[in-house]
Amino acid sequence: MIDQIVRPDERSRLGMRFFQDRSIDVAQNLLGRTIVTKAQNQTERMGIIREVAAWQGAEDSSAPTIRYHPGIVGVSQRYGHFLLDIGTGYQGRPSCVTIIGLYTPEGFRNGPGKVTKHLGIDKDFDSMPIDTDALWIGGDKVESERIIQRLKQAPANCKGYFYFNDCLIT
Repeated sequence: MIDQIVRPDERSRLGMRFFQDRSIDVAQNLLGRTIVTKAQNQTERMGIIREVAAWQGAEDSSAPTIRYHPGIVGVSQRYGHFLLDIGTGYQGRPSCVTIIGLYTPEGFRNGPGKVTKHLGIDKDFDSMPIDTDALWIGGDKVESERIIQRLKQAPANCKGYFYFNDCLIT
């Protein structure tokens, strides 16, 4: 477990152009980075991105976000929980990544609903650019040799679930 999460340097903040790539590449390059939200009362919440899903295509099971511009956040609701998606690729080619696991000072948050609850994300974040003061990602990614693709039955438009080997976390 991580006792403390260090706020990333503002200079490491990912811009919108970062998300103009294949969802599978964006997903893997997000692992290990820190996502930061700031509430209206200026309270910040953070988590280290530990697990993501990459989506490509316009299947019925896809989140509406995959039709957004790269770097635009989509917040959908499934089974009573909010899900955080970020558009990837290029406009007109539907794709996105879903943040599905975080390390937090309180422990591992697994599942997209637990992620959004920890970060305080609700429908107010829908259609927001990922590089605002209210929501951004920064820090360093994990080494590629630590990335693992989780094998699981998934819809045809899911290009993979990825997480990183955390045995080296201090």
